[in-house]
Amino acid sequence: MKQFYKKAVIGMLLVSMLGLIGCGDSKDEKAVKKIEEALQAKYGEAFEVEGLGGGFGTMNSNTLKAVVHPAGDPSLKVSVEITKDLKQVYDKYVNEKLARAAREPIGELAKGIWGDSRIEVANDTGLTYPEEADTSMSYADFIKRYPNNWQIVSVYLDGSAYIDGKGDLNAEEEIARYGQFAEELKEKGYFRSSVYISYLTPEAYAKFDELAKETKAVGLLLSDEQENDGTLNVLTISGFKIYEDGRVDATKAQFQADFDRWQGERQQGAQRTGASE
Repeated sequence: MKQFYKKAVIGMLLVSMLGLIGCGDSKDEKAVKKIEEALQAKYGEAFEVEGLGGGFGTMNSNTLKAVVHPAGDPSLKVSVEITKDLKQVYDKYVNEKLARAAREPIGELAKGIWGDSRIEVANDTGLTYPEEADTSMSYADFIKRYPNNWQIVSVYLDGSAYIDGKGDLNAEEEIARYGQFAEELKEKGYFRSSVYISYLTPEAYAKFDELAKETKAVGLLLSDEQENDGTLNVLTISGFKIYEDGRVDATKAQFQADFDRWQGERQQGAQRTGASE
């Protein structure tokens, strides 16, 4: 689950990082102008390019990536590609708008199960860029038009509310909550969803809201900090997928395997908490 989670959200972090790349020479300026004009014409609203450059992970070798946001909402980061001849612009604004629209209803479902939950939602259509300009379509219509999409739902919890002083997590209770969440997501039509539940240290949880203002990949940011700097942020991650037919691809044994895999982090967190008391 550690590697699956990282792969699922790495694209979101790349969007955030690309926003740091500046726009420099005259060709870049022309590309920026073309992108902003094309999106204005498509959606009838103004956009601003935050960063331009890089060909890694593009549709082909003839395009460059960019990150934009609506002029009135800098927090909504949108992936864009533009051909090097500046003739075609492709964007994932619809992906982002639908994810934003889903955040509140999915968040309410999560809070009904885990009262302290924070969530992120994203739509991953891979290298497919929606052609429609309809940002108000339903999620059901979206996955009919783009059946390759996976909706990524990341739930973040304060691990201290679920993990005891010995680093143990009540597997039976949490697995029951996963089942309830899966059923409620299906009832609302959120099929083709990859769901990740992360139990954070109290310190990481306390800074989640502030980090979420800067990036839409808080989970990956915390995981990378843990891996690279040794800062204990994440105590356990588990999750499941809901397929288009409603099938959930996880078993109690798989959940338990996830819990066992993260036992060392939970015990480390418990020891650190005990030492500070």
